[in-house]
Amino acid sequence: MIAAYASLLIILGASATIGQALLTLAAGGTSSNRTRVSWMAPAVGIGLLLVLAGVAARLPGEGITSALVILLLLVASAWWLRGRVEGVGEALRLAIGVVLISTLAASLPFLIAGRVGILGAGLINDDMASHLLIADYVAHPEGYVPTFIRGGYPIGPHAVVVSISEGLGFDLVDVFAGFTLALAPLTGLLALGLLSDLGPLRRITGACLVSLSYLGASFLAQGAFKEPLQALLLMAFAVLLAALLGMATGSGEARGLGGVHPIKRVLPLAILAAAAVFNYSLPGLLWIAAVGGVVVAARVLVVKPRPELPPDWRRRAAPYLFGALGVLVLATAQEWSRIADFARLEALNPDRFGSDLGNLKQAISPLEALGVWPTGDYRTAADAAGVPAIAFYLGALVGLGALALGLIESRRRALWALPAALLAIGLVWGVTALFSTPYIAAKALAIAAPVVMLLAVRGLLSPSGVRWTALATGFILLAGLSSFLALRQAPVRPDAHSEDLAEVREVVEGEEVLFLGRDNFIAWELRGSDEITGVVTNFYSVADARSRFQKGEGGGEKFDVDAVFPQTLDDFTYILSTTGGPRSSPPPRFEPVVENDSYILWERTGLVGRRKTLDEGVFPGAVLDCSTAAGRKVAAGRGTAQVWNIEPVIEGEEGWAPTANPTPAQPASMELKLEPGRWLISLAYDSRSPLRVTSPELGLDEEVDANLDFRGPSPFFPVGEVEVSAPTTATVEVQVDELGLIGRALRAPNEAHLRSLSATPLGVIERIQRRQACDRYVDWYRVG
Repeated sequence: MIAAYASLLIILGASATIGQALLTLAAGGTSSNRTRVSWMAPAVGIGLLLVLAGVAARLPGEGITSALVILLLLVASAWWLRGRVEGVGEALRLAIGVVLISTLAASLPFLIAGRVGILGAGLINDDMASHLLIADYVAHPEGYVPTFIRGGYPIGPHAVVVSISEGLGFDLVDVFAGFTLALAPLTGLLALGLLSDLGPLRRITGACLVSLSYLGASFLAQGAFKEPLQALLLMAFAVLLAALLGMATGSGEARGLGGVHPIKRVLPLAILAAAAVFNYSLPGLLWIAAVGGVVVAARVLVVKPRPELPPDWRRRAAPYLFGALGVLVLATAQEWSRIADFARLEALNPDRFGSDLGNLKQAISPLEALGVWPTGDYRTAADAAGVPAIAFYLGALVGLGALALGLIESRRRALWALPAALLAIGLVWGVTALFSTPYIAAKALAIAAPVVMLLAVRGLLSPSGVRWTALATGFILLAGLSSFLALRQAPVRPDAHSEDLAEVREVVEGEEVLFLGRDNFIAWELRGSDEITGVVTNFYSVADARSRFQKGEGGGEKFDVDAVFPQTLDDFTYILSTTGGPRSSPPPRFEPVVENDSYILWERTGLVGRRKTLDEGVFPGAVLDCSTAAGRKVAAGRGTAQVWNIEPVIEGEEGWAPTANPTPAQPASMELKLEPGRWLISLAYDSRSPLRVTSPELGLDEEVDANLDFRGPSPFFPVGEVEVSAPTTATVEVQVDELGLIGRALRAPNEAHLRSLSATPLGVIERIQRRQACDRYVDWYRVG
C-alpha cells in the first residue's frame, strides 16, 4: 500500500505546486504583488502533468525522461513561488480535511479487500488490463505493440503513471491505484474553491460530496479514471474561461490585474484544453469545444454583467482567443497523427463485448447523475436492484430539487459558468444517447455527475438555502449513502494467479502463446510475449484462435487443446492452460516446462500430426458409440485412440444447493458419485475471497485462492487430490472465507459464483487401437 499512497501524495503535491506556479505567472504575481493561493491550482496542475508527461514520455529515455522533466518543473515551480503567494496556511487547514476524508472514502475498496490491486477486475470492468499494457509500452516501447497504442489511444494519464513508476521503481499497479485515488481529493479541492462563500463545515461537506459523486465513485471503483479526470478538467476550464472572458472584454472583472500579456493569461486555460486531449483524444477536444462554446454563448447572450459588454469586446477578446488556440495547437502537435488514428480505432467499439452496451446491463438512467441511486452497481436499473423502485425515484426527486436550488443559487452568486458547463455536458449526453451507444452515453453521464453535485450542494448549503435544511440533510445522507454503496461493492483483483503467471512470463518472453483459459488480464500478466492468442476472447490485445466448435455449445466454453484445430497447435511453441481437470491431453510432442498451483505451460517439440476428436462439445472426450454409422467408421479406421478407463465426473452449476452463490454464512454443496481410485477435484468459479472446500467422505479440506479473472464461463482450477477405496457418493461443500474486520463491519459484498465441479481420475489414460475403443471414453484418436 505504501507505493500507492506515496504516488497519491506525489500527484497531489506536484499538481498543487506547478498549478499554482502557472496561475501565478498568468496573474502577473511578483514578490511585491502577491497572489492568493488558488483552489484552481490542483486541477490546472494535473492538466499540466498530463501534457508534459505525454510529450516527454515519447522522447528518448521515455519514463525516466518524463520523470526528470516533472521533477525539474516541480523544483523550479516551488523555487519561483517563494514570496509570490499568500494564504498558504489558511488553504492547508481547509484542504487537509477534504484530502483526508475523500482519500479515505476512495480507499474503501482497498481497505475492505486488505490489499491494493486492480479495481473492478472480473466482475465489472477490465479496462485496466488495457491501461496497464499501454503504460508498460510507454515505459518500454519495444516488442509487441498493444492494440490501443497502434490506434492512437491518448496516453497522458499513463505517462504520468509511468513517470512515477520509472522514477521511483514502483509497480505500475500501485501507481495506477494512487493515480485513481488522487482524483477524489483533486476534485474536492476544486470544489472547495467553488464553494468559497460557505462556512468551513458546509464547505468541506460539500467538497467531499463532489469529490465522490455517485457516478464518479462508481467509475473510480471500476478503475475507470478517465471520466472523473475529464470532469475535473472541464469544470476548471469552464470557470477559468468565464474569468478570462471578463478580463478579455474589460467588463469590470479585470480591474487591478495589470498589463499581463494575453499569452500568459491564457496559459492555464490552454493547458486544460490540451490536457483534455491527452486524456480523451478527439472526444476530449469536442468536450472542450462544447463547454467553451456554451460558456461563451452564455456570456454574450444570457449573462448580464455590470457594466455591459463594451462595443469593441470582440477586438479585445481576439488576442486571448488566438493566444489560447496557439498554445493548444503547440501543446498537442505531437498528438495530431494519433488523434487521426484514434478516430478510426475499432477497439473502442463496445461491440467487442457482443453488443453496444459494452459492460453495461442496459442503458443507464440519466437520473443516476443526480447523485442518489441506492445500489452498489450503477449498471442496475431501479426495478432490478432488490429495493423498491420507488426509493430510486424519490431519491432522484430529492436530487432534482437540490439541483434546481443550485441553479438558482448560481445565478444569484454570478457562478453562471457551472450551469453553462452542465448544459454543454447535457447536450453532449443527448447527442450520444440519440446517435451513439448506451456505453458512450454512460461516460457522458459520469462526466456530468460532479458538476450536478457541485450545483446541488451549492444550492442546499448556501446561506439562502438554510430554510431547506430538511432537504439538505436528506440529500447529503442519500448521496453519501449511494456513493458509499458503490465504493463498498468495488472488487479488487487478487494476487495468487498473477504470482503463478509471473513464473510463466519469464519463459515465454518474445514468444507467441496459445492461452487455453479465461483471463482478461492475460496479455498484461504475460507482457513481453510476442503475442497471446486465446480460444475465448474479449480480451485486450489478445488474438482470437479459430475454434473447432460453436462457442457456447453444450452450455459453456471449451478450455483445452481440442478447442482448436491440430494445425493451429502447430503455429505455437507454447500452450498455457490451467492445472484443473478434466482437460484433453496435449499431443505427445508437447512437454511441460512450467507447472505450479494454477497453470501448466507446454512446449511443442514437433508437429502435432493428424489428431482427431469425437463430437465432444465442451467436454474433454466422448464415448465412442459403435452402434452408429459414424462410430463404426471411426472404429474401423487405422490408428490409435487415447481413452480414459474411468470417465471423468463433471457436475454443472445447477447441481449446487441451496444456491451456486455461497457466502461466509451460507455455504453451497454438491454431490459427486465416484468409483474407487485416485481423483483430482477441480472447480470453475470466481470469488473475491478464498474458498474453503471440504468433503468428510473424501477427506477433503482445502483452501482455494480468490479468483476474479473472469465472471462467466471459465476453466477449472484444482482443489485437491483424494483417494477413494469404494464406490462413494460424497458431498462437497464450498464456503467463502470471511472478510477482514473493516469488510465485516461495513457488511461488504462477499459471495462467490460457482459453476462446474469436477472429479478427474488420475493415472487411467491409455493408448489403444481404434477398433478396441467402442464404448470407451475417447480423449482423441490418430488417423493412420
